[in-house]
Amino acid sequence: EKTRKGLDKSRAKEWSKYMDFNAAVKVEGDILDELLNEGHQMIPMQWIETDKKAHLKRPGMEHLHEPELKSRLVVCGHLEDAKDIRADSPTCATEGFNLICSFAACRKLRLKAGDLTNAYFTADPIDRLLLLKPPRTGLPGVDPNEHCAYAMHKPVYGTKDAGRRFYKTFRRRAVEVGLVECRLCRSLYAYRFQGRIVILAGAHVDDITWAAEPEWESLITKDLFGHFQLNQIEEGLSLIHI
Repeated sequence: EKTRKGLDKSRAKEWSKYMDFNAAVKVEGDILDELLNEGHQMIPMQWIETDKKAHLKRPGMEHLHEPELKSRLVVCGHLEDAKDIRADSPTCATEGFNLICSFAACRKLRLKAGDLTNAYFTADPIDRLLLLKPPRTGLPGVDPNEHCAYAMHKPVYGTKDAGRRFYKTFRRRAVEVGLVECRLCRSLYAYRFQGRIVILAGAHVDDITWAAEPEWESLITKDLFGHFQLNQIEEGLSLIHI
């Protein structure tokens, strides 16, 4: 019962993100029937649930363990028709991150890392019809026996092109603030002032690592991150544990 209440809470929190970002539009009745008759398929969704503190469990002391439950609503992407969908998603290579570390060491700069939350929901809207079928266990506040689907407005975990759509969104925002993507190492960005590199940043999906001269720090933390939801910034000893 305790676990069930915890999952109900974590599922409600996850579903509220879909609503807050207007990521999904409910489709039902004649409109849904018309779309299905036209040949559109509903792709099932499912809950992926974990205990973020599972590693703290000790044999014989399970009754003292206080779980931190997390629920994620994802698409069964293996059932999606990936025809004509470009699914590659460039991320910064190890050499790129090594270059950032070298740049920080040579300039005596603080190496920092930022974690963007709800990354896919902050990406640009998708440009295709994606009908999702609610999980068999239902959605918070939705009757599990109701015949309905959800048309996605934003990329969602599990779909083939979600990672690429976020990459394109982040790249566009980075270029808008003046960063330049390296042609030989995608997702590695630099900013130059009077011919001198003052910022190097690398993106691994929604985890961003960078080093910047102090007077240019705000270009990353305010100008760029202002378009996304920043969870936290790590630096110094805390960065070692990422």
